[in-house]
Amino acid sequence: MGKTPAPTAIFLHIPKTAGSTMTGILNRLYAGQNRYSIIADSQVDALKALPEAERAQIDLLQGHFPYGIHKYLPRSGVYFTILREPVDRIISLYYYLPRDPGNYLYEKVVLGKLSLEEFVQRDLTPATRNFQTAALAGMERWEDFHTINEDTLERAKYNLRNKIAAFGLTERFDETLLLFNRQFRWGFRSGFFDYSKRNVTAERPAKDHIPEHIRDLIREKNAYDIKLYAYARELFEERIREAGLSFRIERWLQQVLRSRTFAASKHRLLYSQICTLVDRAFGYAYNFPQPDSQG
Repeated sequence: MGKTPAPTAIFLHIPKTAGSTMTGILNRLYAGQNRYSIIADSQVDALKALPEAERAQIDLLQGHFPYGIHKYLPRSGVYFTILREPVDRIISLYYYLPRDPGNYLYEKVVLGKLSLEEFVQRDLTPATRNFQTAALAGMERWEDFHTINEDTLERAKYNLRNKIAAFGLTERFDETLLLFNRQFRWGFRSGFFDYSKRNVTAERPAKDHIPEHIRDLIREKNAYDIKLYAYARELFEERIREAGLSFRIERWLQQVLRSRTFAASKHRLLYSQICTLVDRAFGYAYNFPQPDSQG
């Protein structure tokens, strides 16, 4: 009998949660493996239409889709995702749009010169109204988003604790990577912790500089996301406590290896040796697949 394939890694990418940065890391880690990305609903349909044998070859499935997409995969799936403080996420989404002319909201919001308040008030997209709750609860149809209620929230919380193998918080990204590494056993030699931020909107104002009445409006529109995020923060801290001393050691090593000192080329050999020792000590994947010639 052949070896049972590893579960498909499923990255549930919620917009404006550092998901693009995470996608860049994943594309590097899984460069030599079969990846499938979903940005639009039509790509979900394309996934469903693939022959079962092709779907069975997917090692990494990533993109914008709700919980539940694993039912289209012949192999078992392991979910991971990142959540973000809801008010900050909506503000980030609004101020990022001018940089994304291909976005379906660009014409209405940017060319239409909508203010942040108008953008939130008009409900132009489900992305501005309890989107994180809907995604984790497994709501597939946009037209159903207005029906989100306490039952939806409880389903999202249940899935986060019991069905999502690993999750993180945008505001705690480095620790998030460590938790993901513990789930997928990438190992420090893979360089999972080494990244550059993507799709960051440097010119956006800080959340505290947004008028209070607009922040209140966002909170009102995202009441369930606010509750979900509070739950997620507690669960995140719980997971780190459970990880114990070894997690704190890895966190220290991560900070050292990301420092400018080790970025210098003269320290690359020492850098590699430390990563190898860490992987051996913690039992991480020592022979993680290397990128193929295609990159």
